[in-house]
Amino acid sequence: MSKKDTDKTLHIYTRVSSTSQEKKGVSLQNQREKGIEVSKRLGMKYVVWNEGSKSSYSDDLLNRPTMMDMMDGIRRDEVKNIYVTDFDRLSRKGTSWYIIHRDFEKYGVMVYVGEGNKYDIGDNYDKLMLKIVSGVTQFDNEQRTKRFQDNKIRKFCDGYYVHGTTPFGFDKKKVGKGKKLVENKVNGKIVRKMFSMFSKGKTIKEIQEYLLQEKIRSPRGNIVWGQQQIINITRNEHYIGKTIFTDKRDGRVYSGKCKRLVDDRTWFEVQQRWVDYKEIMKQKSRQKHDYLLTSLLYCGVCGYLCRGVKNKRTYRNIYYCGSKEEKWRSPHYDKCDRVKSKSVNIDRLDDLVWTTYLETLKDSHILREQVKKSILDDGKQTEFGIKKQIKEKQIEKKEEEKRLHSLQRKRMEIMEWWVNDKITEKERVELEQSVEKNIFEVNGNIEGIDLHTKRLYESNRWIDWYKIYTDDVKKWEKIKDIQKKKDVLRHYISRVTMEYDEVERVHNIEIYLRLPLFNDKYVVVGTEGKKRLYEIQDGTRNKELRMDLTKVGRKKKV
Repeated sequence: MSKKDTDKTLHIYTRVSSTSQEKKGVSLQNQREKGIEVSKRLGMKYVVWNEGSKSSYSDDLLNRPTMMDMMDGIRRDEVKNIYVTDFDRLSRKGTSWYIIHRDFEKYGVMVYVGEGNKYDIGDNYDKLMLKIVSGVTQFDNEQRTKRFQDNKIRKFCDGYYVHGTTPFGFDKKKVGKGKKLVENKVNGKIVRKMFSMFSKGKTIKEIQEYLLQEKIRSPRGNIVWGQQQIINITRNEHYIGKTIFTDKRDGRVYSGKCKRLVDDRTWFEVQQRWVDYKEIMKQKSRQKHDYLLTSLLYCGVCGYLCRGVKNKRTYRNIYYCGSKEEKWRSPHYDKCDRVKSKSVNIDRLDDLVWTTYLETLKDSHILREQVKKSILDDGKQTEFGIKKQIKEKQIEKKEEEKRLHSLQRKRMEIMEWWVNDKITEKERVELEQSVEKNIFEVNGNIEGIDLHTKRLYESNRWIDWYKIYTDDVKKWEKIKDIQKKKDVLRHYISRVTMEYDEVERVHNIEIYLRLPLFNDKYVVVGTEGKKRLYEIQDGTRNKELRMDLTKVGRKKKV
C-alpha cells in the first residue's frame, strides 16, 4: 500500500464482549456502518477489522488476534487512521491500553471516535483529552461491571441460575426476571441411568460403552463420551439440588437451590463407591507386571474378566479365567468349565489381537472418511484457514502453560504447609498426588497442541489427509510400551473373548469393536462429471479368530 493510500484509508475496528452479542445482537453491524459513514464523510477508503466476540477485560492482548494484526500494521506504517465507536472497543484495562496508546503516539496514528471526533496523539491538547476521555470510559466500565456482578449475585440469591453453561439433564426456563433450571425429560432420565449404573457396580468404561451403544450424544454433541465427562456428572451436586456461585472479587461463595434429579440414597451410594473405586485403582498401580488385555479380555464360557500371570521360575505366562480364583473366596461365583476356559499364552494372544486391530484400522474406510472430513471440511485446507488455526493453537498453549505454572506453584505451597505443620503427612501425600495428576494431564495437552501445530506448519503434509492417517497407524505399529498400546486399543475395542474348543484343539478368539469397522466397504454409486460419487457401507462389530494350541513352557531335557 502506497503512503498516499495509507493516509487516505480509515481502519474500522469492531468488537463485542460475548458470543451471544455476536450471534444475536446487531452491535458489530452498527459499529461497521458507523465507521463506513465516517469514512465517507472524511473522503477516505475503509478497511474493517472485525474481532468478533472477544472480551477486553483482560490485560492480555494475545486473546485478541485481530487487534494484534492491526498493531503489526501500525508498526509497518500501513495503518495511520483508526476508527472506533467508543474507546472501550480498544481496551478497558490499564496495561493493554498503555501499549496501544504508546504505539499510537510512536507511529503517529490518528484516532476517530463516535461521530468522527479526531484525536491527534502528537498534539499535547488532544493527547490530554484522549487520556481524560479514556480514563472516564474505563471508570464507567468498571462501575458498570461492579453493578452487573452485584445484580448477578442478587439474582442468584433469589433462586435464578446465572451461570453460562447448563448442566447436562437440565434446561433453562424463563421465569419472571431471569431463568431457572428445569429438568430436560429425556436427558434427565439418562442422568439417573448413569447414577444407577455406577451405584450398582458398573465401571465408567461400561457406562461409556452403554452411552455409545444407545447413540446418546455428549453435552457437546459428540458420539463418544469422554470418561472425565461421566466422572464430572456423577460428582456434580446440581443433581441433588445444590448450586453455588463464587464472587471472583473476594472469593465469597453463595449457596442456592435448583431442581433435584437424583435421590439422596443413590447419590450417597455413588459417592461411597468413589472411595472404593479409588482403592481399585490403587491395587492396579501395585501390579508387578503390565498386561495388554487384562481390562478387555473375558472368558467366553462364564463371561468373567480374565487375569494374567507371569512367573519365569514356573514358566507361567498365561491369561486365565479370573473366576477360578474368586470361586474359592465367594460362593456367589458359578464354577467355570475348566476345559473350555483353558488358559492361553500371553505373548501369542497379545500379538494376534494387536496385529488384527492395526490391520483393521489401516483398511477401515469409515475411519479414513472421518479423518478426511475433519481435515478438509470448513475451508481449513486454505492458507488463511491454516494460519488462523495456528494462532488459535498458540493461544490455547499459552492458557495451558499458565495452568501448568499455577499447578507448580500450588505444589510448592503444599510443601510449605507441611513444613509449617499446617497439614499432616497423609494430607500432603494426597494433595501432591492430586496436583501431580493434573500436571501430567496439562503436560499431555501441551504436547498434543505442539504436535497439532507442527502439522499445521507442514502445510503440504497437513493437506494430504491420507498420509496423516497412515502415519498415525505406522506410529502405533512402532509402540513397545504396554500402557500406550492399551490406550490405542481402548479407542475402538470394547471386549475380547476366548474359549477353547477341545475337539478342534484351538482357541476361539472373538474381538468386539465399538464401531462396525470389520470389512466395511467403499462403494461407487455413480459419477458427477469427472467426480466419483461413493458411499461407505458399515461392516461388522465383531470378528472371530482361531489360534492353534502351542505348548510354551519348560523344554524337556534330552
